[in-house]
Amino acid sequence: MVISAYLSYGALDKNKRRLSHFKKSNKRLHLPQSNSQFLSVLSMVSLATASESLKVWRFEKDDLSLVSRFSPPTGRCSCFAWNHTNQVVAVGGTESKIFLIHAHNGQILSSLQISEDNGSNLNASSVALSSNSRFLATSLKNNIQVWDLKRRQLKSVMNEHVQSVSSTCFLPTGEIVSGDASGAVRIWDSKMYVSSQELLATPDRSEAVTSLSISPVSSVHLATGYSGGMLSVWDTATFQQLRRLSAHTGSLNSVAYSPINPKLVATAGSDSRVTLFDTGARSSGTPSAVIQLAENVNITTVAFHEDALHAAIGLSNGRVMVYDWRKTSRPVLDKPAHDHFPVLALAFQVL
Repeated sequence: MVISAYLSYGALDKNKRRLSHFKKSNKRLHLPQSNSQFLSVLSMVSLATASESLKVWRFEKDDLSLVSRFSPPTGRCSCFAWNHTNQVVAVGGTESKIFLIHAHNGQILSSLQISEDNGSNLNASSVALSSNSRFLATSLKNNIQVWDLKRRQLKSVMNEHVQSVSSTCFLPTGEIVSGDASGAVRIWDSKMYVSSQELLATPDRSEAVTSLSISPVSSVHLATGYSGGMLSVWDTATFQQLRRLSAHTGSLNSVAYSPINPKLVATAGSDSRVTLFDTGARSSGTPSAVIQLAENVNITTVAFHEDALHAAIGLSNGRVMVYDWRKTSRPVLDKPAHDHFPVLALAFQVL
């Protein structure tokens, strides 16, 4: 099957669902009603990038134009999450706070004090928002905090991880998924926040979890990246490992599911490669597409565009590139986004 067929799998049904969602949200967000207007908006989705600051960019055709910028009082921005309206970004980093930022102007709307000791080095290593943005999860060392944003209260603290938590995300049903430096993945119940059994890709815990991604289509498939270059796919309903393969010769730094095809996973690694794997193929050890950078640079993060045809990557030298999966020989754009500071996270708006 050609790569364009892989990428467009289920696109018609997904676009119908997103157009329906747009129409329901129109009065509140002033979004377009027609399909042609929707496709126009799809081509102008914003991209946020985190480094020494959080920047929001408008991605249109072959250019990124800066919309807003937020610089924390001290330190850097290492993690963030869009809220469900795409108007607010939750930002964490070397401050002892999580900032809620207005995406259009970079202004602080509010903040959460996640540590009382500013000198404790309890830096937020990840941040995630539930599907309706009511709850926020953030990780500090081996703890996970869950906040109720409506009541502005700390709801729970989970501390069963034995090593530092590197990544967190919410399932659509409200459960929280987390991965740590020992290689363990846990799934936390949404009511009592009781942990599942540890999900271990290898029993010897030889590789740390570096990144997590939940399929927005299947809602139960979890992709996990590891420090030794391994990619693992899990069924979060049964806790079973579905696939395990070697994706990179160095660390696998970031994973991202296609917004349309529940089998396609993109990975970014320290070996200067970005790969696209069909995890449903019988022999999924060979990637469906590869982006190989000529320069020896660490690719820190990857994100799918909502059209599923484009992906953005962040580099350790501060550059952001956008590629078309159908033609990976050269980028659609190459932007010096963060002036030699490493891009620590990036994500497009989800429509």
